[in-house]
Amino acid sequence: MTDRPAIPTVALAEPTSRRLLRPSHLWMAILLLSAWLISGFYIVRGNEQAVVRRFGALVRNAGGGVEIQSSGLRWDLPWPLSRIDRVNTHEVLTLTIGRPEFGPELKQDSATGFLANVDPAHQSQFLTGDRNILNLQVTVHYHVGDIDRFLFGESDPHARLKSLVESLVTDTVSNSDVDFVYVNGRHQLRGVLVDRLATALPGAPLGLVVDDVTVGAVYPPIQA
Repeated sequence: MTDRPAIPTVALAEPTSRRLLRPSHLWMAILLLSAWLISGFYIVRGNEQAVVRRFGALVRNAGGGVEIQSSGLRWDLPWPLSRIDRVNTHEVLTLTIGRPEFGPELKQDSATGFLANVDPAHQSQFLTGDRNILNLQVTVHYHVGDIDRFLFGESDPHARLKSLVESLVTDTVSNSDVDFVYVNGRHQLRGVLVDRLATALPGAPLGLVVDDVTVGAVYPPIQA
């Protein structure tokens, strides 16, 4: 009986799918997925409100309005599937038109009572109803009241508010005489501006609320 030649054994390659599913790889994938999901947690502070954009679309409530996220620890689908927009709704913002260079160096002419050294580049001139020119400094204090309109109503709500204030001041002063604005009517002018802004803002998609208006410096033009 003749001996048969030995048949060489061939080691079979491990299937590709099994190599890909090695425990070390699987645990790594689980850790990465967990870290990504954890990154979806976010905090809305007590002075903030937030809105969520999921897959590029605003998350809305059952009534169709934008769902506002109040303060607290929250979770949503992590970036890039969701984006969180936070806005500080308690911060009082300030807008000033006709800003003179106030400071210790600002002097007043003792004879006329007019400001004597305001930089003309910082004047803001308005024409009164009796065709006199006055420079006014008007300061508006405001805050964000409607986060939906603030974020998505206008590309730059602050600039739009500035234009609105300038327009209302121009119109109000042009319908008043110089004595009303410069001598007697600073407080009345403030009241008129507060009322007109309160009427105009709800119709503008700014999401801003005016808290107060201050009429500061009022003085005639100063020559360069």
